[in-house]
Amino acid sequence: MKKLQYGMLAGFLILYAVCVTSGSKVLTFRQAVTVHYKDRGMTGTQLDEIYEQQRQKKEEKALLPGQQGAGQEVKELPDITGWYREEEQDVENPELNIRTQTDRIGAWGNMAEILPGPLLCGSYVNSLDEEGCVISSALSEKLFRSTDTLGCSLRIGGKTYAVRGVVSNDGQILLHRAKKTDLLSSLEFRYRGKEYSASEVRNFLTQQGLTNYDSLLEGGLYAGFAGIFLGLPPLLLGAVILRRLWKRLLRSHISILSQNQMSRFLYRMAAVIGIGLFLLLWVCIFVRFPADYVPAGVSDFEFWIVKLQELSADHRKLLNYQGWYQEAFLLGSLRRCIFGSLSSSVLLYFTAR
Repeated sequence: MKKLQYGMLAGFLILYAVCVTSGSKVLTFRQAVTVHYKDRGMTGTQLDEIYEQQRQKKEEKALLPGQQGAGQEVKELPDITGWYREEEQDVENPELNIRTQTDRIGAWGNMAEILPGPLLCGSYVNSLDEEGCVISSALSEKLFRSTDTLGCSLRIGGKTYAVRGVVSNDGQILLHRAKKTDLLSSLEFRYRGKEYSASEVRNFLTQQGLTNYDSLLEGGLYAGFAGIFLGLPPLLLGAVILRRLWKRLLRSHISILSQNQMSRFLYRMAAVIGIGLFLLLWVCIFVRFPADYVPAGVSDFEFWIVKLQELSADHRKLLNYQGWYQEAFLLGSLRRCIFGSLSSSVLLYFTAR
């Protein structure tokens, strides 16, 4: 019996490790909002102009009489990364005469945000490097029979690129720097602060005339769900510990409780307060949703109905965009987090019986 319990406890630890590893990947999207378009978007030139306008506003605000230092009151724009994607482009290794097809991505901004996954070697391409590219490990294996391919050359669309880095990814993908005039059909807004609101992104898109997007990914929303499942096993573990401590306390004071009604009342009040504090601590640590998903009152049922409808519609769109790497990475990580959380919780429950 002891061996079985130890085995189940080991299984709990392994499954919860899967939950934590996957959940931490989801949490990296907490401050991100990604928008995809089919036929519209922005160019690198437009993005640069927006940042320049923002910089000028801050400087003008700071120079107003009696407003020295007030430039900080101008709300900071998030970091915006844009990219476009072309599917099934012909690519070749001219030295080995190997040809295949790949997804080609032209990036503007932080290239690391586009393709989740660790760098196996090298680095991402800087903004001035028009001859370099980053490829996925699957494409590297296909073209060069290796992932140690820094400095190797390949041709795509009549242009030769040198490999600057290799990212771990099962898809055949090539990333390079977009031109200033290229239309970027995908935009990611990455906030530097702790809090953000997706409504700010929608307001920004409205100002730029880009409201007809095809898919919008609110990373903070999915990170909120991941937080709940990350906290489920610790919540259950805490409940098991509290239950055993309560039973031990009752056994040691059974004679006093049987004779003193006031003592029974105080013990029960202590138990209710302890459970309440434990749940409050759990909520503060693990349950964190964006401000847009926090109602003005708990009884605001219409708010919940509207938000559930929006969430359902957005989730259906996300399922149709599995080809987008961020969505596939985030949803896959969230599924593994949920599986690890529920499985470890079940094992912990049977272990504690």
